[in-house]
Amino acid sequence: MSDNDFAALMENSGGWNEICSAVNSGRHPQSVAALVPPAGQEYFVECYARMMLEDDRAWSDGRHPDLIYAGTPDKAPSIEECRKLNEEMSLHPVSAKRRLSVIWAADKLSLVEQTIGSTYILKYFYENNLLLSLFI
Repeated sequence: MSDNDFAALMENSGGWNEICSAVNSGRHPQSVAALVPPAGQEYFVECYARMMLEDDRAWSDGRHPDLIYAGTPDKAPSIEECRKLNEEMSLHPVSAKRRLSVIWAADKLSLVEQTIGSTYILKYFYENNLLLSLFI
């Protein structure tokens, strides 16, 4: 499948149109999970990031300073990369209104969600290690 074929397929999909509709109406999703064929993953990420970051002037060679990656398209992030991602996301945006993170190969991580009182706990199990992210 060529890049043009994937672009046409994505732009005509119901899921992509729902995401675009939400963002265009001012509802920026806090998280989006997308199952995208390997050949189209980087294209999807760049299109989504351009829409969410609303900052075309800072893009260079498909990269943006407020777009943070963990892992690679074919390999889930290590526990250290997840910790670094948590730190990076706590920083103020460099040039956009917000920061955006991409967790590549997230389907290879085990995820458990839990709520205790008003605290939302997201547990990432990676190999035999545990990383907790707390959202209060």
